Amino acid sequence: MGPEISTIPIHCGANAASLASVEIEEAIIALQLRLLADHLDTLIARKCGIDMAVEASRRARLILQESNTVRLTERESVRDFDRWLRADGNRRNPGTTADLVTACLFAALREGVISPPLFARTTGRAGRR
Repeated sequence: MGPEISTIPIHCGANAASLASVEIEEAIIALQLRLLADHLDTLIARKCGIDMAVEASRRARLILQESNTVRLTERESVRDFDRWLRADGNRRNPGTTADLVTACLFAALREGVISPPLFARTTGRAGRR
């Protein structure tokens, strides 16, 4: 089964610097799904209506309820959910939830709870002036 919210380094206080990037990615996806499952995304509600925000939360909850030993990063249900969110011109983008995840990651980085990955993907623009 994928990580529960309690295994996310931000919540358990563990030092995630030694975690493989796939484990951090797994924790980030789990956090995104948990927040979206428990709270309606206000950006989706503003752009698509409350019924669509409720549907997005329902779909996130279903993924978290799966009794599945496959990592979230490898689940077809997660890929299907991602495609559903991106459909219709990306109108169902859970941007408010993404902002909360970003804030959690920033706080964890700032407090030294997690470290940036050693081999971070770059666009080639970083550091250029």
